[in-house]
Amino acid sequence: MLTQVDAERVQTSVEIDYGLAEVYGDDHAALLVMAEMLNFGVGKVRMELGASYGTYAAVDADRPRVLIGGEIDSARADEGLVAIYAAIEELRAREDFERRFAFARRSVLQRMINAQGDPKEFANTLAQAINAGQSYAYFRDLAAKVAALEPKQVHAVVDRVLKPERSVTMLQGPKAGVEK
Repeated sequence: MLTQVDAERVQTSVEIDYGLAEVYGDDHAALLVMAEMLNFGVGKVRMELGASYGTYAAVDADRPRVLIGGEIDSARADEGLVAIYAAIEELRAREDFERRFAFARRSVLQRMINAQGDPKEFANTLAQAINAGQSYAYFRDLAAKVAALEPKQVHAVVDRVLKPERSVTMLQGPKAGVEK
């Protein structure tokens, strides 16, 4: 775990990274759904603990990784970090997996569909394709892969990616949030 005391900050920034060799490829659909499942899980820091205005999980294609983080109230940073780790562990342990999978897959597909109807999002998708050396057809096919995705495919990605020894945790904030 990397920590940095920053006396000027009020909140404690938490970032947990799981590095990836690549995002674009056979596991892309499963990575997106897994990240959405994590996003729902780490939302408990806000919804149940009230210790943050927002925590998140996402796939970062620019620096291939699964990123989990957010700004947490420094007085409750230890509780927030424990809740984030618990959400990751729940996914590894397959707790309520099928239900979470169904909601996450629907959410990822909905975002993909919405991107098609929004000119700005559509342009962003095209730019992503070009930057990744992919054609626009890749993203059309990706939506079909998400729609056809099965829980066992996400299980395999969870088992491969969300290993504790593959993670890096970074905390930055006031002494009260970093040193607990």
